[in-house]
Amino acid sequence: MKNSETRWFLVVVFFFILHSSFEIRNSWANELSVDKRVMQLDDTITITITLEDAFASIDAIRVPLRNLAIDGQPSVSSEFEFVNGQTSRRKTFRYVAHATAPGGAMIGPLSLHGAGGQVETLAPIAIQVLPDAAAGSNDPAKILREMLATNRDPIFLVASADKTSAFEGEEVIVTWTLYNATSVQQYAIAEIPKLEDFWTEELNVRGEQPQQVLLDGMAMQKLPIRRVALFRRAGRRSRRSHDALRSARAEERRTGGVHNRADRPRKSARRATAAFRESAERQRADHRTGAERRSAS
Repeated sequence: MKNSETRWFLVVVFFFILHSSFEIRNSWANELSVDKRVMQLDDTITITITLEDAFASIDAIRVPLRNLAIDGQPSVSSEFEFVNGQTSRRKTFRYVAHATAPGGAMIGPLSLHGAGGQVETLAPIAIQVLPDAAAGSNDPAKILREMLATNRDPIFLVASADKTSAFEGEEVIVTWTLYNATSVQQYAIAEIPKLEDFWTEELNVRGEQPQQVLLDGMAMQKLPIRRVALFRRAGRRSRRSHDALRSARAEERRTGGVHNRADRPRKSARRATAAFRESAERQRADHRTGAERRSAS
């Protein structure tokens, strides 16, 4: 009697397991999801799109985004199941995206077209992008406090200039310094700011050595990773004028070096500006001569 009851119990349990598996498989559906609904301006968000059965044949998806930009290509994984004589397929796309500005952001709606002509639209997801309080500051200590308060890794860049005002043609040196208190040992510059109002000249920082500094009681590594000489544009000028100004700066560095210019900033600035004006005068003279020749002919 006990053996018979045991067999019936095992049959019931086995049926329940098969039935549950069948129900779980059928509960799968196309889905659009994210790993967070609120994010910092300098944070990233993971967008996951799950496709089932006839929709799993889709090879590429265009994800509608507002105030978000996708970083690189998605990671794609596929699954295949055979349960109770029935097959099912699942394909998952995972995208990493970043915010482009503080405020509201949107993912979707997403329109899907299956292999058999099926059409399904996944509802959009709203995201809130918080402004970065540290973004408006060049004070490393303030930035560090803000990052720790928002549970972010203590690694950031600070841009600094050797002067806050300059006249036309005067050189301004801008340095981007990396502060790092994480385990990151290698880095690469993925994107640089556009400086459309300036002519630029890259300065070598490869010989710079990291320094250990203490910010708000935290030990950090400080390392300049980019340094640029900027020359303010003033209207449209020819490449020759720019080259003349850069040549004057290069000569200054050969005779004294960028880092030794503090004892003669006014003199060097006047010399560079004079060279620039001389070049501009030559161009105007050439233009007048050419016009006179064309009139004479």
